[in-house]
Amino acid sequence: MNIHVHVSTYVCCCIISFFTMSSCFTYLQDVGEDYSVTFPKLYAPGLTDMYFNKTRFSLSLLEGFITSCVIFFVTYGCLIDEVRYDGLDLATKNSFAFMTATILILCVTLRVCGLLCLWNSFL
Repeated sequence: MNIHVHVSTYVCCCIISFFTMSSCFTYLQDVGEDYSVTFPKLYAPGLTDMYFNKTRFSLSLLEGFITSCVIFFVTYGCLIDEVRYDGLDLATKNSFAFMTATILILCVTLRVCGLLCLWNSFL
């Protein structure tokens, strides 16, 4: 293995763990004590499992599976029987992985943008 692969993997793991840990410890409390006493029904949906339960988890799991299958087969369909300008096969593992990762990043970014627009419309 090339040392460059190990260094880039280490850097990626450090970045991911830094952002994960910083987001976990930064937002431990969303409202102060005064607001929780003033608005006692603020936590009622969480206590009754209104927003997160087994049904919603199953639907999220199904949505993730369908999205992954669509991304995989769209990428596979785009690359099958394609050749480059010099006559070599375009459907290599590297090009397939790159196209799949690019489509995944675009899908996740669009999903987050849609959710943020929905949240910000109420502010």
